[in-house]
Amino acid sequence: MLLLCVTLILCVIEHAVILLFYILHNAKVYHQLMPPSLADIRLDNKLF
Repeated sequence: MLLLCVTLILCVIEHAVILLFYILHNAKVYHQLMPPSLADIRLDNKLF
């Protein structure tokens, strides 16, 4: 039971880290293509 909990927690952390890197990478690429504005940031938040 404890092992299951630990595995689940590690899995969640791993996915959170991957998602964070994915979002940061996308934001970096997106801002290279066009300059950031308030509307763009709001649009990004809606997508996620």
